[in-house]
Amino acid sequence: MKRPLRHCIGCAAATFLLALGTPALGAPVALDFEEPQLAADTLAATGQTIGVGHFVFEVGGAGFAAATTPASFDASQSVTPAAPLGNATQFLSFFGDAFVTMSHEAGRSFSVTSLDYAFLSPLAGVFGPDVDPGLFLAFAVLTDGTEDLLAWDFGLSDDNGEFGFFNLQGAALGVLAAGKLRQVSFGACTYDDVGDCTIGNQNFSQFAIDNIVAQVPAPASATLALSALLLLAAQRQRSGRTQH
Repeated sequence: MKRPLRHCIGCAAATFLLALGTPALGAPVALDFEEPQLAADTLAATGQTIGVGHFVFEVGGAGFAAATTPASFDASQSVTPAAPLGNATQFLSFFGDAFVTMSHEAGRSFSVTSLDYAFLSPLAGVFGPDVDPGLFLAFAVLTDGTEDLLAWDFGLSDDNGEFGFFNLQGAALGVLAAGKLRQVSFGACTYDDVGDCTIGNQNFSQFAIDNIVAQVPAPASATLALSALLLLAAQRQRSGRTQH
C-alpha cells in the first residue's frame, strides 16, 4: 500500500509547487488618486514619497509630482502645461522629466492589472494635429530579480494638438499583471529631432497616471497548499494502517 501513498503525495506536491509558481491574487485595490486617498495639495520632489492605499510612490528624476485636476492647468498662462483630455477627476502628474517607482509598503509582491496614462504637453498649443510625442514607459523588477522594460504609445494629438488618457489592462500590461512585481517605475520618453525617444528631453517627458488597479497575492495561499499536502499524506497513512 505504500506505492499509492507515494503517488498521491507526489501529485499533491506537484500541485503545491504549481501554487507557489502561480500566486493566488487577492481582491483588486483601486488607486484613483482622489481624496481621501490623495490630498488635493499633494506635491513631492525627487526622493520624496507619496502613500496611496498600501502602496508607495517614490519620485525620481529631475522633476516633481503633483495631484492635479483639469482645473490645475491654467491655459491662460503661457508657461503652463496643457491638461490631458478624458479625465475630469484628480490624477497624479509628473513634471520636468520625473519618473515614479511604485512598490508595496510592506515589500510584498503585487500586480498591476489596469491603469490610465496620458502625455502632458509641456505647453498648450505647442503641438499640431496628429503628432506622436513619445512613449509611456514601465521598468519592472520581478521578485526573482528579472527586469523588463515595457513601452506604449501616447497616441496622436487631436485636431487641436491636445492629448488624452489611455487605458491599459490585462494582457496589454504584460509582466505587470502576473502578480510577481517587486517594484515598477513609470516614466516617459519623447522623440527628438532625429526620431530617438529620449528620457529627460528638455523637460518634455511629462506624463500623468490614474485609476491603477493593483492586486497582492493572498498571503495564506502557500500555507494552505502545504497544509492540504500534509493532511492528504496523513489521511493516506491512516487508510493504509486500517487496511492492514
